[in-house]
Amino acid sequence: MRIHEVAARTGLSIHAIRFYEQSGVLDENLISRSKANYREYDQGILENLRVVKFSQKAGFTIHEIADMMQKFNIDTVPTTHKIAALEAKLAQVTQRAQEIDQVKQLIVDKLNTLRKPATR
Repeated sequence: MRIHEVAARTGLSIHAIRFYEQSGVLDENLISRSKANYREYDQGILENLRVVKFSQKAGFTIHEIADMMQKFNIDTVPTTHKIAALEAKLAQVTQRAQEIDQVKQLIVDKLNTLRKPATR
């Protein structure tokens, strides 16, 4: 499928897909060139892009995603290294979630204070 179809099926812009491709987060084995020199994307690119979008939402940077995708697509990287990388990111995401919960509580407390009727 061509890039416009990938964009339509993923909700990503063509620019974003090209950026991901240039950043190394897409599996190069899923991208080829047609005789007319158009990019042709394998069906698997949709899952690849889903993982990229999810990873960004989870707090991974583009660099981390590219590194992870390269490592996870290479059979020579030991599973223990893959697990360690994911556990480290999980710890970071958990910490960030706790910080967000604290900010949320501060906002709730401030709202409650502001909503109390003024005492005379």
